Amino acid sequence: MGLDLVGAVEARAREQGTELVVVRSNVERQVSHPFHEGLGFGRQKSQHVYDKRLVAP
Repeated sequence: MGLDLVGAVEARAREQGTELVVVRSNVERQVSHPFHEGLGFGRQKSQHVYDKRLVAP
């Protein structure tokens, strides 16, 4: 299913003259990373999210 979806997105993007497709995947979804890399997507960056609790739970 994922392969078909990415293929459809890429086909539509080409039809519209789009030159770049960007996929976001949370760093915790490690299973998806090899999938996207296997389709030719390159990893551009990783993000960290910081929070600070101001009120005791």
